[in-house]
Amino acid sequence: MTIAPSIHQIVVEVPDGPTALALEHRLAHLCPVSMSVDEHWTVSIPAVHDPAEVETAVRLWLADIGANTARIRIDGVAHTVQRATRRHVSTNARFIG
Repeated sequence: MTIAPSIHQIVVEVPDGPTALALEHRLAHLCPVSMSVDEHWTVSIPAVHDPAEVETAVRLWLADIGANTARIRIDGVAHTVQRATRRHVSTNARFIG
């Protein structure tokens, strides 16, 4: 007997159209859909097997757009995702030690 993988629906609240399209492009392999209702933008991903994959992509996307947090809903439950911190490596670090 095999267990069918869980399918999740994820909706990410985004600030505007250009950032919605940037996130949609980043998640293109998951077939996301950008929507706007009264100037409120979201990116909806209807069938996700691994929500952690989307959360990681959103963290990196937040760093790209310069935002600190995003609100996402996984199966209707709200979560806040924090921006990924990028570690700066000094150009001299590779030559030291």
